[in-house]
Amino acid sequence: MSEAIRKAAEWWSDPESEAPGTQWVQVPGVKESINRRATGDPAIDWIDHSASFLASFTKPINVLSVGCGFGTIERLLRRRDNCQQVNRVDIAGAVIEATTKTAEAERLEGLT
Repeated sequence: MSEAIRKAAEWWSDPESEAPGTQWVQVPGVKESINRRATGDPAIDWIDHSASFLASFTKPINVLSVGCGFGTIERLLRRRDNCQQVNRVDIAGAVIEATTKTAEAERLEGLT
């Protein structure tokens, strides 16, 4: 592992590097902008909107999330039962561990 990759992994593994409520989909203005760009309406949730397009298809069994970080979106997908399994990958291994603990505390299953 290169020094740059090691430093990046170390930074992103530190829960203190991300203050609560600052993950991009948790910032109200950003969330509204994403919603508006995806749905045309800042009040319509982009994940629910996307799921409505998939409603006529079989629910995905496995989803791959690359660069999942602390798993905010991945846990949301499982909470809303948009898929059965979310497979998470991140350069910062500690965030995978932290997300697993958070999911266990929330009694969420289906995160690997």
